[in-house]
Amino acid sequence: GAGDAGLDIIANSGLATLTAQDEIAQAVGGGALETAVAQLNASSTTAGDIIVAEADGITLTDVDTVAGSITVTATAGDIVAQDVVAGGAGNITLSTTTSGNIEAGILNADGNTVNLSAAGAIAESAAADTITAATLNIDDAIAVGSGDAYLNTTVDTITLDGVSGDMWLSDADAIAIDVNTATANLLPGVLNVSTRAAGLVDIDSGANSNLVLGVINANAGADNVLISQDDTGAGGNILDGNAGQTNILAGTLTIDDAAGIGVADNALDTAVTNLALSNLSDDTYLLD
Repeated sequence: GAGDAGLDIIANSGLATLTAQDEIAQAVGGGALETAVAQLNASSTTAGDIIVAEADGITLTDVDTVAGSITVTATAGDIVAQDVVAGGAGNITLSTTTSGNIEAGILNADGNTVNLSAAGAIAESAAADTITAATLNIDDAIAVGSGDAYLNTTVDTITLDGVSGDMWLSDADAIAIDVNTATANLLPGVLNVSTRAAGLVDIDSGANSNLVLGVINANAGADNVLISQDDTGAGGNILDGNAGQTNILAGTLTIDDAAGIGVADNALDTAVTNLALSNLSDDTYLLD
């Protein structure tokens, strides 16, 4: 049971299938169901949460609730989330702790929140898969997506904190992205963002941090980009992270608040129609 030394379900090389009318968790206290299984198929068919603590790695083949949250933690292995759907007001929370990546397939908490935290990387499963939610929170990872496989989302807001490496995100339309607003980072990874349809790309970076840009592509350059880099404390700069390639493709680029933009020998590269700059406290180097 929860808090003891034993596991509740063991199927190290097999599939565990669980169906309940209500909660799938510990019978006493509602703690996590402790597993050592290769694959999990779990459904709460009326109202209830699913809470699982996996001893190593796990593949979530089909995990869903009608009205409840889904929480899965893997201590020492990957989480492969093939199909995870939280119904009603339910949220999805996936985390790997000691080691392990998260491979994101279909994660659907429509109108609610998806939380991802990985000791390793957070990767995209397949081009057709997406994360659907109002908010996607990513807290701790060594990378998010990749240059070959952007993390696909259909969300309103993404928060990125504690990501040590590069980030590649592709959203359906308008997106607000908050970077290092809770955890300062003067040496962040490179942020790459693309949108697949019309909508503003709004990026806010927190205090005592820098913002390093790869490619920010607002609907193939047809829409607008707004960037605000808090210049309180150390850092506060917006920097080129892709060695002379275009950093921002947009109709109108607005940068409101930053210390410096680019540096003398490495300007921020833009392909924009209109440019608006305000509240800058240091030198600006732009190449359009």
